[in-house]
Amino acid sequence: MSPDVFSLTMPTSKAIATGYKALHQATQLLVAGLPEKAAEAAKKKALCNIPSRLGFQQPPRNASTVSKQLIVLLASPISTMSFAETMEKMEEKSEFNKGFLKRSSPPEVIETCYKKLSANAKAEDPISLIDIFHLALIGVAIDGLQKIPRCSFCPRFAAFETPFCREHSQSKLAPGTVAEKSARYRSGKIIVKQYDYYFRREPGFVDISKRNVSAYIARLLWLKPLPDEKRTMRAIKEQIAPSPRLIDRGCQNFCV
Repeated sequence: MSPDVFSLTMPTSKAIATGYKALHQATQLLVAGLPEKAAEAAKKKALCNIPSRLGFQQPPRNASTVSKQLIVLLASPISTMSFAETMEKMEEKSEFNKGFLKRSSPPEVIETCYKKLSANAKAEDPISLIDIFHLALIGVAIDGLQKIPRCSFCPRFAAFETPFCREHSQSKLAPGTVAEKSARYRSGKIIVKQYDYYFRREPGFVDISKRNVSAYIARLLWLKPLPDEKRTMRAIKEQIAPSPRLIDRGCQNFCV
C-alpha cells in the first residue's frame, strides 16, 4: 500500500483517539436494537473490554473519556511522538512495522490489529503498551480508509503500491503463481470495459467518508449489514444481469 495512505506523521495521541472513537461509534451501530443487558454485554466484548480494564463499570458515552485515559497510560514521551517514531520504538515488541503497512491495506490493518486486541480482551487483564499501539494502528488505518485508491479494474481497494487490487495485481506480494496472476489480470482487463459500461458511477456503498466510516467498521469487524445493503446488492445484480461475464466473475460481490 502506498505510504501516502497511512499518515505516519500523525501524533500518536491522535491515532489512539481516532482508533478508539471509531470502535466506539461502530459499537453503537452493532448493539442498536438489542435489549439493554444484551447490548451492554455485546458492547463490552466489541470494545475488547478496554473501558472496564481502565476501571469503568460501563463504557462511557463519550469516547474521548476513554481515549484520554489511554493517552495518560501511554505517558510521555511516546504519547507526544509522531506515529512513525512510536512505530520505530515498538519494532522489537510488535511484528507490525513499516513493512507490514507496505503490504497491507487499511482494512487488513484494522482487522489484524483488532484480532490482536480481542485476543488480550480479558476484563481482568490490564491495558498493555502493545494494546495501545494496536489501537493507534487502527486509528492510522481508519484515517487511511478515506485516502485509499480503488483498483483500476474494479471497486476493490488497490494494494501493494500498485493501481490494482489483490485480485488483479501482478505484484510479487499478490497471491498465486505468475501464471495465475497474469490470468486474473487479463480477465480483469477484459471485464473492466463491461463493468464501466454497466456502472458509469461507482455503487454508493463503496465510498468511505466520515459520514459512513462507522458503518463500514461495523461491517468489516462484525459483519453488521450496511444501511440499505440488501437493496444495494439487489440493484447491482439487476444492473449487471445482461452481462454473463460480470456475473461469472462475481462482480455483484466485490469485497475489500
